[in-house]
Amino acid sequence: MECNHQYANREYWDERFKDEKEFEWLADFDAFKHLILPFLRPDSRILHIGCGSSQMSMQLYNMGYKNITNVDYSKVLIDSCQNLYPNMKWICDDIRSLANIPSHSYDVVLEKATLEALLVTEKSPWSPSDFALQTLDSIFRSIARVLTNDGVYISVSFTQPHFRVPALLRQPGWSVTVLIDSCQNLYPNMKWICDDIRSLANIPSHSYDVVLEKATLEALLVTEKSPWSPSDFALQTLDSIFRSIARVLTNDGVYISISFTQPHFRVPALLRQPGWSVTVNEFGEYFHYFVFIMQLGKETSKEVIDRYAHIAPEWSRTY
Repeated sequence: MECNHQYANREYWDERFKDEKEFEWLADFDAFKHLILPFLRPDSRILHIGCGSSQMSMQLYNMGYKNITNVDYSKVLIDSCQNLYPNMKWICDDIRSLANIPSHSYDVVLEKATLEALLVTEKSPWSPSDFALQTLDSIFRSIARVLTNDGVYISVSFTQPHFRVPALLRQPGWSVTVLIDSCQNLYPNMKWICDDIRSLANIPSHSYDVVLEKATLEALLVTEKSPWSPSDFALQTLDSIFRSIARVLTNDGVYISISFTQPHFRVPALLRQPGWSVTVNEFGEYFHYFVFIMQLGKETSKEVIDRYAHIAPEWSRTY
C-alpha cells in the first residue's frame, strides 16, 4: 500500500514518473485559472516549480504564455518532458535552493501543492517541526531570489490560511494575499449562505435535522492561552454558537462536531447548552481526534459526565 510519507522522497517520484504521464493534485487548472490569470501577462517569464506531471504549464502555453520554465527534482520526469514538450524549458533542480535558476530572472513563480508534498511527514499543523520551518524558509528565500523586484509568487494549496499565511510572512519583502474561490460557482447544486455561526441570523429556526462542524470552534478560539483557563470571550463565544445551533435544529436534531480538542475540555463546554445529550467518539492512528455528537431531546449518560465533565471545571463556570 502506498504511504503518503513517500511523497517527500525523490526516489519515490523517479519511480512513479517512469509510468505516470499526467496527474493533477487538488484540481485541474480550469478550476482556479480565473484567480491567477490576472497576475500574468503574455510576455511574463513564468517559473513552475515542483511541476510534476501537472498539465498546468501546457494549458498556459496553449493560452499564449510561451515563456515557461518547469522545475522538478525528478530527473526522470524532466528528461521525459523535454522530449514530450520541447517548446518549454525543463530544469532539474531542488526548489529549496533553485541553484540552477539565475537571480531576478522570472516575473512569476507558480507552485501547486509542492509544499504539502515536502511537509507530508509533519504530525500536526499546529506545531511545525524545525525541519518544516527550515524547509519553508529555504523555499521562500529561493523563490524571492529568482523573482524580479516586483515579481509574484502564486501558491495553490489546500492548507488553511491560518497555517500558511504566518509561514509565508516569515519571508521579508513580500505581501501575502489569500484568494478563495466562490463555492457557489464551484458547487452550484448546494446552498451557500454567508452568516456568522455565533448567531446564524440568516437561518430559520428548527429548519435542519443535522448541523455539521469541523474544527471551526478551534479556529475561533485560537487566541486562547490555556485550555485549563478559558477566557470569558471563549465561554461567551461557545454559548452563542451552541445556542444558535440548538435554535436551527429540529426538536430531535443532531449537532456533530469533529475536533482535536480533548473531551475533558470540550464536553463541559458542550454541556453548557441545555436540552441536548453529548456523546464522544474517537478516531485516528497517530493522533487522536474526536467526534462529539449532540442530540436534542436526550440526556447525557452518567458515564460521559463522570468521565469528562469535572476534570476542567473552568469550562462550566459563569462569567
